[in-house]
Amino acid sequence: MMRPRALSAVVLAAAGGIALWGMLTRPGESPELARRVAAPLDSAAASVAEMIATAAQSSGVISAEAAIAAGYIERHRLGLANPFRLAEFALADSQLPAESRRGVAWLLLRQAYFAQGYALPGSALGVLSGRDATTVEQRAAHLALVERAMRDSDDPRGAELGLRIAYQVAASERTTAYGVARVVVRIAALARDRELARRDAHALVDAARASGKDPLLLVPSWRASLRFAVERPVWNRAAWEARATVESSRWLATLRTIAADTARADLTVEPAPYIGNLARPIAARLLSLSADQRLAPQAAVVLATREQARRVRRRGGEALHASNEEAMAAELSLLSPDATGGAAMAVLEAAVGLRTLAQERVWFPGDPAPTEREIRRRFGYASVEFEPGVPLRWRGYLLRSLAGSTAELQRVLPTFTATGAHVRFSARAPSDTLLALHVAQSRTLVLPIGTGSGTLAHELAHDLDARAARTRYARGGYATDLAVRRQDGRMAASVAGLTRAPLVAPTEGGTSPHRQRPAEVFARTIEWLVPVALARDGRMNGFLSSVQDELLTGAGSVQPTDVSLGAIPALADVLEEMPATDAQDAARAIRARFAGGNEWTAQRLIRLVLETPLPRDGPALATDGWSFRDPAGSLAATLPVRAPRCTGAQQRRGGQWRDALVRAMVDARLRGIARSRARSNALGAGPVARLLGLAGPWNEQATETVVERAREALLARVYDRVDGEATLPAALNGEPAPVVCVAR
Repeated sequence: MMRPRALSAVVLAAAGGIALWGMLTRPGESPELARRVAAPLDSAAASVAEMIATAAQSSGVISAEAAIAAGYIERHRLGLANPFRLAEFALADSQLPAESRRGVAWLLLRQAYFAQGYALPGSALGVLSGRDATTVEQRAAHLALVERAMRDSDDPRGAELGLRIAYQVAASERTTAYGVARVVVRIAALARDRELARRDAHALVDAARASGKDPLLLVPSWRASLRFAVERPVWNRAAWEARATVESSRWLATLRTIAADTARADLTVEPAPYIGNLARPIAARLLSLSADQRLAPQAAVVLATREQARRVRRRGGEALHASNEEAMAAELSLLSPDATGGAAMAVLEAAVGLRTLAQERVWFPGDPAPTEREIRRRFGYASVEFEPGVPLRWRGYLLRSLAGSTAELQRVLPTFTATGAHVRFSARAPSDTLLALHVAQSRTLVLPIGTGSGTLAHELAHDLDARAARTRYARGGYATDLAVRRQDGRMAASVAGLTRAPLVAPTEGGTSPHRQRPAEVFARTIEWLVPVALARDGRMNGFLSSVQDELLTGAGSVQPTDVSLGAIPALADVLEEMPATDAQDAARAIRARFAGGNEWTAQRLIRLVLETPLPRDGPALATDGWSFRDPAGSLAATLPVRAPRCTGAQQRRGGQWRDALVRAMVDARLRGIARSRARSNALGAGPVARLLGLAGPWNEQATETVVERAREALLARVYDRVDGEATLPAALNGEPAPVVCVAR
């Protein structure tokens, strides 16, 4: 007996020989359009759907064919992979007969065409606790807000940016909890991908119809030429920022309504239960196949399940143990209904993290791969070896990933070589807190197969640093650490320019705080620079770096506060001080790639406001990329605002929306501080103060009074920092250098 909703609508459509595509036309979709799409469908997809439906109701042994086919459909439904990557993999999957391969690929294309993938896990918000906790109504309202924003916007990328801005402002002013904002930003990323995949599918079908070709035959060539928007990185959003900032005010008003009274939010979509769609027999069979290592481990999945296991240990429940997307889809369907809420967060984190693999090319065990010798000869590695616990069947995949990622790094740093570096793939991570490891003494990169993906740029940066230590200082360790510890002139100053945080170099035989260690700051800068540079060419590589953009910085050590184009001149200076020729060439390549004027993106302005010290309050404490806990002090100081006035040309270039964003964030930050202090004062007040009414309730009018009194002082400081950073490098899109200014 199948459990409710055990089969997707795609599968049910095959029952009774009914036309598969026509049944599931979305409201408002033309039947004629559905018939045009269905025309080349033939019987392959219907046969696969019928096979899955039959297997779901069977009490006997489930075939590998049915389980694998269902797994492809479910992975896309959960957003664990985009439909075109899955389609190309399905077309090459030797464990599926030829007709089933086509059928699965057609079903995936059909899901994308009608936007039926990327289920949005609103129940992930239910895992939050403490101040981040939400009600069922609030969860429904947040999910509906994401759906509405995507529906109302002309471009899903602009809608995603508008939502990000709105939630960052709301989190800063304490209207929305930071934990809620963090989750919704990830839900919005999946919603954006769903809409981009839909548009891609329409474009693919139109191109196939115009050329008379089979749409499935176009998928590999379109992927190879980076034509699918859902597979391209979106780092720089300058084209949508002005409109997104304007639209964000509408979403911010909705968030305030949600916080005040969910019933009046006019958002009535109830989040569907986030459960697996696979029937239990199919899920169990698929999981047994995955246990035989059908797919290699994926760091995004391994780390998401590891974090979910920690939550389970604290709160109880069922933990996921999957190491790749296929196993995760199967495990989710095997959980009991009351355990799927906690698993929803893990699936959401994994789905967002796996987006960096969107451009990954097809590879199955037995497919061609470079040899260790070829990799050593091409890139200069001294050795590439595997620990005994690394399965033989996945060594080709790891070698291909290492070679492809190093080649991608050379797109950014053309003369880079890994001369003298050793690579060792290990079966396990060195510890629960280390994803990978660089051993400076032996110049060895230890890459665990479960967590090493996405760390290569970071570890190769360490190796470049270790090479420089041997050449510049004739000793082991890292040159950046030694330069700061010895206060070595220009190099020490250049390393300090990589971050606003104070650097702490390790002493002889000692350690230093990880986030403040010079070698880590240098490696993190390279770790985010590489995907930024690749994004300019429409490329990304999830084995090289897990960083996606300014907020989604992956599972590595990069945090949103680390992402700053202002560090590029300092990075080039550091590389120029390293004796290796490829390091100095890298410095020239970086300067050439990012030469030009200033870039004031929305995200950079938001971070600037959050990091600017308040008057009389000492240094700011940036606790994350968009929230701020302010130290005690006075907010009443007022200073004259010295912000420049916009000229007509500056207004045409967008100075007005940037100024509006700065002012909105300044007000939000001050409101958040006032509300946070009011809460702290009320909690710390004694019984007499509470009896006399001196401890609250806090009057929101008092909050606005604080904002009015402190706004101009904080604005002045923000604009002073804008003026002080006027020489930062160019925008990625070549836009004329915008100036933050006050509209007339």
